[in-house]
Amino acid sequence: MLEKLFLDDYKLTARVLQEKNILNIGFGSISLKTGNDTMLINKKNSCILEENFYISVNIANKTLAYKEANEDAPLHAKIYKNISFAKTALNLYMPNTIAYSIIHEKFQPIDTYGKKYFKNITIIEDLMTETNIKKLLAILEKEEIQFKSKKRDYNKQRYKRSFNKKFLL
Repeated sequence: MLEKLFLDDYKLTARVLQEKNILNIGFGSISLKTGNDTMLINKKNSCILEENFYISVNIANKTLAYKEANEDAPLHAKIYKNISFAKTALNLYMPNTIAYSIIHEKFQPIDTYGKKYFKNITIIEDLMTETNIKKLLAILEKEEIQFKSKKRDYNKQRYKRSFNKKFLL
């Protein structure tokens, strides 16, 4: 039941990103960790609007499924291997962000929400190089992205708060 809920959210998120022209055939990737050694990731040449636009791949071992998976699958697998609490990963290409990143190395939000939760956003070029993958993992391991939860005593529900320090593009 819970797995179906996550799958439905995964599909909905991918479709919304596709409608916004941020994720589509040939650019961008979205994955969901579904087990200790498995993840779903969009297929290499599939439109998000297709019923089965995703494929399940093994995180620990590069299997034949990787041939159908998006080319970012090895990067997503490394994130899940090295950061145990990661449940989803996105590699998105927003036109304005790409234009900004050409001449800048960091992004500092000017809005109140952005200043409070994101401070400085590190821009890393070409994640497919081993050096930059290591740089990404080092940033994530330094807890530059943090999740916090807060208990409400009267109903004992937990509420997740937004990122505390940095967000990675």
